Amino acid sequence: MQDLIDHGARRSGKLAEELTSEQIYSAKQSLFYLLSNLANIGINYWAIGQEVIGLKADQYIYELPLGGIDVLNANYRTMNRPTPNALGGYSASSGVAANAFDNNVDTVC
Repeated sequence: MQDLIDHGARRSGKLAEELTSEQIYSAKQSLFYLLSNLANIGINYWAIGQEVIGLKADQYIYELPLGGIDVLNANYRTMNRPTPNALGGYSASSGVAANAFDNNVDTVC
């Protein structure tokens, strides 16, 4: 548990040695409440993993990775080409706007 608190302190810009005993106690309480809440809704925090699975046309059933039993969150992302503005052109804040529509995935605008 102390490792999690030390890691959180480092991520917030503090050294672990700078934490007071009151801050450590408060962090332990917060961690306890967080883990208790996750356990109460049936989520074992140590068993959560992240996997990216690409969609395939006409496939509506997907196998979970080995050991997976449930999906907590699923994101569906689509990519659309931009449409021209009222003047019939495209705008870019940086890069080369012409590269956006050259059908070459190696050029980045």
